[in-house]
Amino acid sequence: MPREEPRIDSVRAAPSDDLPEPDASVDVVFCFAAAHHFGTHRRTLAEIHRVLRAGGVAHYFYEPACPAYLHRAASWRVTHKRPEVPEDVLVYSRLIELGREVGLSAEVSFYPTFRRRGSVETLYYATLTALPPLRRALPCTANFSFRKGERA
Repeated sequence: MPREEPRIDSVRAAPSDDLPEPDASVDVVFCFAAAHHFGTHRRTLAEIHRVLRAGGVAHYFYEPACPAYLHRAASWRVTHKRPEVPEDVLVYSRLIELGREVGLSAEVSFYPTFRRRGSVETLYYATLTALPPLRRALPCTANFSFRKGERA
């Protein structure tokens, strides 16, 4: 039996906390390197829960993330790097907690990458690649997955 290839039925651009989709109508929601620009994470995740079908999944790919104790410094760094763009660094434990509060199972996978990095950043991410425990202790690029239960 041939395997069915995934396909994208439609693409939408909308405020993260006000999606133009009916309740329980979407199988997958994803964003690439965008969630760290959202200002309303709890409302965004509640909205994702609303539009996902039972068993549906949402992915945040390629997001800057850090532990809570480093958030102030990490956030300062990104806002001073490009002050014209509203940015943040996601506190991975808090985002996981918010997902669970709105009824989504949630997990994070750390993804140190060398793509579009300067020489100092490349050395930093090479260290995170070589020493995986540091990924949870220091700022690191991450992917987040949120799943709505089968009986939602």
